Amino acid sequence: MQEIKMTSSRDKNLARLSEDTHWDIVIIGAGSTGTGIAVDAASRGFKTLLLDANDFASGASGNSSKLIANGPFCPRTPALMKSRRKELVESKYLAMNAPHLVTPVPLIIPCYKDFERPLYYSSLLLGILMSYGGYKIGCPSWLRVEEVIRKLPEVKVKGLKGGVSFTGLCFDDARLIVSLIRTAEKYGALALNYMQVVGFERDAEGNISVVKCEDKATGKQFNVKTKMVFNAAGTGADSIRAMVYEDAKPLFTTVKNKHVVIEKRHFEGEAGLFCPMVNTNAKFSLPWNNVVELGQLSAPCKTNVKEPEKATDIVSLLKPYFEFSIEDSYVISTFEEDYSVPNKQLGTRPKSEDGYTILTEFRNLITVVGGNWSTYRARAEEAMAYAVDAGLIYKRPCSTMYMSIEREHHFDPEALDKALGAGKDVAEQVLDYARFCKEHLYALCAEDVLYRRLRIGQMNSKTTEELMPKVAEIFG
Repeated sequence: MQEIKMTSSRDKNLARLSEDTHWDIVIIGAGSTGTGIAVDAASRGFKTLLLDANDFASGASGNSSKLIANGPFCPRTPALMKSRRKELVESKYLAMNAPHLVTPVPLIIPCYKDFERPLYYSSLLLGILMSYGGYKIGCPSWLRVEEVIRKLPEVKVKGLKGGVSFTGLCFDDARLIVSLIRTAEKYGALALNYMQVVGFERDAEGNISVVKCEDKATGKQFNVKTKMVFNAAGTGADSIRAMVYEDAKPLFTTVKNKHVVIEKRHFEGEAGLFCPMVNTNAKFSLPWNNVVELGQLSAPCKTNVKEPEKATDIVSLLKPYFEFSIEDSYVISTFEEDYSVPNKQLGTRPKSEDGYTILTEFRNLITVVGGNWSTYRARAEEAMAYAVDAGLIYKRPCSTMYMSIEREHHFDPEALDKALGAGKDVAEQVLDYARFCKEHLYALCAEDVLYRRLRIGQMNSKTTEELMPKVAEIFG
């Protein structure tokens, strides 16, 4: 990784951390869960500190599939139906509260067996009814063979019986995290990236009283006094637990998910392809910023699903659904999603069918691991309820359900990404945006800008290599 340089905006945050040594809540990990808790806690009036050992959104939450696809499902149990309804309702809130970061995208399920079309259509319709209608989600459509081919020209025609169309949500995960952090700061929270938690102090009763952290940029150490701690460190959650209690048994396992990016010229249509889950993860192709992403959705509850290890694995999964052959040379970039899942063999019990676990441990540490982006807000609200029930904080009303998420008014990074994806020369605009990110959006090196404030790092490896030295000059 490149050398980290200080910025003026970060100086102010560090100065405040030096002055404000007492906090109501310290949150470790700035992924979807951590930033969601930060917004919830700060908006309730709690003095909130959010820390991340690396850059914001550098973990699984910034390397997700970019797709919330509330596709067909089988309501096997009442618990599964309840979980599914939560995902559908929370997806509506996400689209409503962050319309600048969430875009509806048409998804088409090609059907090659007679029973598939009525099955998928009725399942999708049930989902809409369960969520009391869909905000920007809409009702599914029954498609004839010619309609599927027109909307999805690359689809395999042989044996095609028709299809079903529904609306998914394409979102920018990393920029959503940055926007959530800015929203939390509007309510008084303080957020610092590259701030490594190195230890804890506990009082005579066993409560965590001090969080010890070290700034990776300067090596300066801080002792932060707090009433309670949320452990939302994702794949590092067990290491945080071990710092508090060295005999703590690991409760989670890490699963990898790979995504592949291909040039848009290989796909003529504007719709994405979606293949529902059948004994494995759902597979998809997603038009995104003038490129197309191929991947499969992660299954938060499952540890026994074989995850792809190479780009060719993803390509081979989707080849049977396309008329043309996807050559390995078409791949212009790949990115991996490493996420933690509860491990039943290690004694961790997932929260129902939602795929996440909330544990109150060591008196005033609450560990929250697992789950997906669609339920991040509800997960944060539930974690706060655990803190209230444990007597760690006072009960105050939650207002995040209809809370608008901050947006950027000075630049349009999505337009920059689309221009870069189309091969346009916008290097000067990228440099201007990099300077803005350095001063205002917590960026400390070129990678922070190109991989997370912009998304070209995930979209096109060659273009990223060309821009990297130019952006790096701004940081040193």
